Amino acid sequence: MKNKKIPVLIGVVVLIIVAIIIMIMAVTNKGHRVIKVESFSGEVALERDASPKDIFEDMNLKTGDTITTGADGLIGLLVDADKNIAAIENTCFAIVSEGNEKEGALKIELKYGTSLIEIKNKLPDGSSFEVETSNASLSVRGTVFEVTYIPEANTTILKVTEGIVQADTSAESKMINAGEMAIITDDTIEVTELADDSTTVPGEEEGANKSSGEADSTTQEVPQASSGTYINDEDWPNLLKGGSDKTQLAYLLEVANRCEYEGEGDYLKGGLYWMCVEYRQPPFEPVEKMGEGEAAAYDVATLNEIFSFLTNDTISEEKLSAGANRLEGDRLICTITDEVDRVASAAIYEAYYGEAGEIIVDYQFNVAHMDLTETEQYRKLAYLIPDETGKYVLDYFE
Repeated sequence: MKNKKIPVLIGVVVLIIVAIIIMIMAVTNKGHRVIKVESFSGEVALERDASPKDIFEDMNLKTGDTITTGADGLIGLLVDADKNIAAIENTCFAIVSEGNEKEGALKIELKYGTSLIEIKNKLPDGSSFEVETSNASLSVRGTVFEVTYIPEANTTILKVTEGIVQADTSAESKMINAGEMAIITDDTIEVTELADDSTTVPGEEEGANKSSGEADSTTQEVPQASSGTYINDEDWPNLLKGGSDKTQLAYLLEVANRCEYEGEGDYLKGGLYWMCVEYRQPPFEPVEKMGEGEAAAYDVATLNEIFSFLTNDTISEEKLSAGANRLEGDRLICTITDEVDRVASAAIYEAYYGEAGEIIVDYQFNVAHMDLTETEQYRKLAYLIPDETGKYVLDYFE
């Protein structure tokens, strides 16, 4: 009789062990979610635990990983099999993940650059997804949207093509619907209609026509954009003097428009004063940070290269605002003043070739008083034409 009970007891023990294993696996997997590198190209760097790490397709990422794309870098991630995260060139973001896809939080910390997010299925009640920049937090449940963060202007640009995104700052909260764009400068949110709901992530446009060659920079022949009539982000360095990219173009248009808006006839003088003095810095690091009462010293050759987009002139003593900037050899010394109480922020959202071969940039900018009690919003067209070298420079605003 005892011998008959032994197999039964063994079976019960096996069932108990299997149940325990299943429970352990359930607990172990509760904090696991799949974040995978689906594709990448060009210069893409991965940092994990403060150390560089090789990146490859189908690689599983973990919380805390930071990805940086270079001038030609692109990357696409797949999360939980139904969330796509793409980043274009000159972008840096970190991944913060807690829990799993049913009960957990996923956050993209966008340090600079542009990322496109697509969440195909509505998130479960116990799950959350956020994109966080230095001045905004964007929360979603199921949507398609694009986020750009420009550190130099402390500006977040949100474009929503599907669904709804909740935008929060330290001062206000707004719901951004499909077909709308939000420009968040510091802690102020301005919402407008999205003029073009196409994304800026290369390869997403339908019918893209890739160019097989580059234009001769010594002629005035119009270079071919990789997307046909509309201009892709990767085309800008080949079109503009100084090799400016989309972010720099937005910044320089803001500078030029600021000078035009204030009635200045000399873009170089007004632009240098505005960029270096009025609570801003050029889109590159100073060669030396100065003491109290002085902002920084900048390399004149670098400034001349970038500002050749605005004018063919070069920096000279008579071009500088008296008392604000001064030349010392090959350096420009920019001082801090409190004379101006207005700042501006710009965002390109459409650029295309005109009938005469000129480039037309349709963009929006905000002019705000420093006390943030009043904000004026403008939409303008900037017309760029090729100069004698074939590179495009600013002609006029409309």
